[in-house]
Parts: sequence; structure tokens; C-alpha cells
Amino acid sequence: MSATSIQSTISIQGKAFGLISIAIFLLWFSLVLTLGQRGVFASPSPFILTWLQIAIVSPMAAFWIAFGLCRSFQTYIEQLSLIFLTAAQVLRILGLTVLVLWGYGLVPGGFGIPMSVLDASVGVIAIYVVWLMYKRQSNWRTSAILLHSWGFLDFIVTISLAIFAWSSLSIDPPVAKGGYVSLALPPLSLFPSFAIPFFSCLHFAAWINLMKNKGDPT
Repeated sequence: MSATSIQSTISIQGKAFGLISIAIFLLWFSLVLTLGQRGVFASPSPFILTWLQIAIVSPMAAFWIAFGLCRSFQTYIEQLSLIFLTAAQVLRILGLTVLVLWGYGLVPGGFGIPMSVLDASVGVIAIYVVWLMYKRQSNWRTSAILLHSWGFLDFIVTISLAIFAWSSLSIDPPVAKGGYVSLALPPLSLFPSFAIPFFSCLHFAAWINLMKNKGDPT
């Protein structure tokens, strides 16, 4: 097979996986939203992990299983733009919306304040790293490694905060009439069940590209 034929095949496979990724994204979002609305994440699980923890871990596991077993998927991930994978993390600035929930007494300050600030920090730093990549600055690669490592570590911290720091602070506003919202119910359940595994998979893809790519960040 000629180099042109191989490149054409890779391009077709890439487009196919791109369409499949969009379909999976929409189905995944719809599924976790529906499960949250039906109270599945708040119900007891017969397993060691809770249903919400399973929702966090299973997409990440599926990513690595697919990457390890499917050569076409490997090629697709390796050809993704590192600038795109990094720019997507800018959306983490939306973590500041949790401060709005805290302001209305819907989440405790022990969780809401550090979680929102840490998540937003990833988005802010991502803007700077994308600029480094675009300008081809000499330190872009080191900065990208640090960003994607920090972004994944932030999720570990966030999960720890949800488990160990779901408590009020002296500076908290009065608790809402209905009490704190639950992480197991929408809309807040979308963060652990969808946002954490989704952005984590983007981090995984970025790490793969960083290991493979020693030069051009595109």
C-alpha cells in the first residue's frame, strides 16, 4: 500500500471516529442526565463503588481500554490537535459558577469555594499555555505537561473535597430553604458524572500527544 493510500485511510478513519466521538458525547450526556433525574446516583449500589463513582471511573477506563485494544482509536487520539485539547480546558473557568451556588446557600463553602477557584485556575492557565503554543515559545511543552497534570490533580482534589470537606464555613451565607443541593442530583450531578471524566479523557489524550510529539504543538 502506498503512503498516499495509507494517509487517505487514516484520514477516513479519523473522520469516522470524530463523528462517533460526537455521538458518544451526546449519548453520554443524555444518559448521565437521565440517570441523575431518576435518582440513580443517589440510590444504593450493590458494588464497592457508588453509582456516582462508577459514572466517574467507567468512561476513563473505557478510554484506556479502547486505546490499548483499537489501533484505529490510537491513531485518532494521536492525531488530535494538542492546541485544541488544551484550549478545551479553558471551559474549566465555568467552575466559578459554583460560587454562585455557594452565594445562594446551595453548597457549603468548605467544598464550593476551593473547588470553584481550583477549577477556574485550570481554565485561566490554559489560556496562557495555548498562547505559548500558538507563539511556539520554547517552554510550551513543559507548560502543557504541568497544565494537564494540574488539571487532572484538580479533579482528585475536588473529589476529596466532596467526600471530606462538605461542610460550612463561618463566612458562608445562610443555607437555602431546601438545604444544600446534592452532588447525586442534577444539575450538580453533571459535574462528577460528566465533566470530570470528560475533561479527564481530554487530559489523557493530551498526555499521549505530549509523549508522542516532541516538536510542533499542532
